[in-house]
Amino acid sequence: MWIIALFLIIAAAVYFRFTGLFWGEYSFLHPDERFFIQVTSHIAPVESLGAYFDTARSTLNPHNVGDTFFVYGTFPIIATRYIANAVFTDVFWEQLLQTGRTFSAVMDLVTVLLVYLLGTRLFNRKIGVLGAAFSAFAVMQIQQSHFFTADSFSTTFTTLALYFAARLATQPVLEPSLQEEQKWYKSESARNSLWFGVAMGFAMACKINTALMVVLLPAAWFIYLMRHPHGQRDALMGTVLRDMVIGAAGTFLLFRIFNPYAFSGPGFLGLIPNEKSRWYFGDVLIPAVGAASVVLLAQQFQPASHQNRLAWLAFLIITGCLALVASTAMAKRTRLLLLAAVRNAFHVPT
Repeated sequence: MWIIALFLIIAAAVYFRFTGLFWGEYSFLHPDERFFIQVTSHIAPVESLGAYFDTARSTLNPHNVGDTFFVYGTFPIIATRYIANAVFTDVFWEQLLQTGRTFSAVMDLVTVLLVYLLGTRLFNRKIGVLGAAFSAFAVMQIQQSHFFTADSFSTTFTTLALYFAARLATQPVLEPSLQEEQKWYKSESARNSLWFGVAMGFAMACKINTALMVVLLPAAWFIYLMRHPHGQRDALMGTVLRDMVIGAAGTFLLFRIFNPYAFSGPGFLGLIPNEKSRWYFGDVLIPAVGAASVVLLAQQFQPASHQNRLAWLAFLIITGCLALVASTAMAKRTRLLLLAAVRNAFHVPT
């Protein structure tokens, strides 16, 4: 019964997302979509993998083709350009609009399915179907799926990350000794952390401000740890650290591959931030990923042993220094948000 209901909901979602998809008679009324199409029309496929990672010379880098103000992730425009070149003989703005809007609508359909999987994982199939229905008929999602912008893409990947965070938080409780005996690649928590990282890497390659979602990984681990008896939590900290590193590695790898021009290159190992993209790291990544995660962890974890307390104190000191350095480089609005988050986390009275 629920499968039939889901099928009908997906069918309705397809109808609403593809009906009138090429509205506007190619007048390019949406300013962000027009900018996306303009930039996508300027970039061109490269001939080799080396050329792809050559930030200074790549024809896929918007900054090299006159679009120096492009501040979005490059995954949507690069993928759209390659798909359009494969489908059409001649690619102009009209063909890019058709390709980009179709790609956006397909991504939003994936979001509807992910909402179903998320609701089923956290509650049951009935709630999953209900959530999918809300997503399928959401006016904002339907509207955004009719535009070639970064929003549908980033929403899909952040929802995917949320799904794997939910899988991690709700996975079966195991004895710490059993978890330690597992090879990391056979561990369910490691797989969930890795796929969370992969999803976040894609999301950040669409819109960098989705980096704020990385706090879901430590949050999911906190929920999972709280489901264990108090005496087992310290024994799991090694597993937590391992899986955090796995998740971070997945995020960085996918971000490096699909948003390559955030780095200077010229090869894959050229990891120095690109001069034109350093605001990624100063204004967003350092404060959002580092400080927000640490505030969350510092608020929740209370190590029991003396040795763990010393390690945690050292960790807080190091991270506090990083947060202080970041706060001097951040935009004023981001700095104020960070200070407010710290105050609330540690219950500092106003």
